[in-house]
Amino acid sequence: MEGVRILPLPKRKVISSLRKPTKKKSSSQNQNVIVIKNEKSGTIHLKDVVRFEGKPQMVQLPASEIRRMQKHLRVLLVIDQFNVGGTETHTLGLARELMRNGAHVVVAAKTGRMLDAFAALGCPVYTIDFVTDEFKENLERKTEIIDYLKLIIRNENISLLHAHQWPSGLFAVQAGKEMNIPVVFTVHGFVDDALIPLVKQCDTVLAVSQSIVKTLKANHVSSILLQNGIDVSEFSSHKSTKPYVRASWGIDHNAPVVTYAARLSFEKADISLAIMEACRRLIAGDYPELKLIIVGGGHHKELVQTEMARIQEEAGVDFIQLAGESLHMCAYYSASDCFIGTGRAALEALACECPTIVAGATGYMGVMSKELYAKAWETWFCDHGQSKHWTVEEFESDIKSVLELKEREREDLGWVGRKFVEDKFNVHDTIPALFDVYLKHLKTLPSTERAAIRSEIGNR
Repeated sequence: MEGVRILPLPKRKVISSLRKPTKKKSSSQNQNVIVIKNEKSGTIHLKDVVRFEGKPQMVQLPASEIRRMQKHLRVLLVIDQFNVGGTETHTLGLARELMRNGAHVVVAAKTGRMLDAFAALGCPVYTIDFVTDEFKENLERKTEIIDYLKLIIRNENISLLHAHQWPSGLFAVQAGKEMNIPVVFTVHGFVDDALIPLVKQCDTVLAVSQSIVKTLKANHVSSILLQNGIDVSEFSSHKSTKPYVRASWGIDHNAPVVTYAARLSFEKADISLAIMEACRRLIAGDYPELKLIIVGGGHHKELVQTEMARIQEEAGVDFIQLAGESLHMCAYYSASDCFIGTGRAALEALACECPTIVAGATGYMGVMSKELYAKAWETWFCDHGQSKHWTVEEFESDIKSVLELKEREREDLGWVGRKFVEDKFNVHDTIPALFDVYLKHLKTLPSTERAAIRSEIGNR
């Protein structure tokens, strides 16, 4: 099928074969299970209904029973493309944690650099051209793509579909509706007029920041706030590797290093230009050995390269490295004296104890400190909502203030930042809440349990 294909089966990838699913006999257990919402915490938990003298009594299901129900979860995660970015990295971590907790996970997206990382998880991976090479929705292949998704749903016996982006979500939601399975949609970023009617068709809408919740509510869409989680065991400081990493980049161990990571498109490409100019000024002043590393790719990469050549010529020294996309950001965070970024990248840098300047598509927050944590969480570190606009002068001043930190001040700032991520954004804490969302839609339980759950959901 042109434009919609399955990868060949190399040793490192686990690609599901298209075979007819074997039908499983439903259990004859006469156990009633309903879903109860805790109004105080907002979480949802499965409860077992035990009848005494005809009256229902609620008791918490044992952990073993919840694990058994989790194994019934067969989730299809859908993203636009296996690119290197915040949403894709989040989905990778999500797939890993779901599998650790007993769910069967399947992933579908257009082929890209992160394909191997997803395949290495050992879950079935399908490549589908949801988008064209120009990153537009592949409407010419819409019918074929939806039919292919339905085929995956049937052959993988999928019980729930979780979409994360437009336009792949456009195809996923339609396939889910036609196959009569629940669809969960996570809104990670910009909410526009095209997204609103799409998410209104979903069974549950998740939002990764308070700003998105407010925007969706203003458009009459109810959502559940569920922040992205960071694997703090994966993202942690590796200070001992700092001299070796810098040597591999051809950078002196004592040179101050600033790193900016983002997709080089639109506002975030403009930010990279401002950072280059701010660093040029610092080189002309107190930091002649300063190095700037820019990590990422995007629509405006050529513009960034052109401006980089101009600025370095004006500085009289080559101080900028365009590193392109990377799957090994922890090395950059650990080897840098100052990181500049937004959204998930800012969280990862904080987890690695790297002093972080927050600047994103919707504004500027400056050097991250505990006084700014509440505001940062509200705007998803300047990726959503509104904050003040950045200037070259602010970048110059804040980078200089970070580089001037004494060693003890740097360590204290790094420790506090990591503690913030551990307490508020640890993926091991966010997964149970997501499981609660999934389990309320579970359709592959034995018939008596499924009917009780669906009946209770319908009455809430």
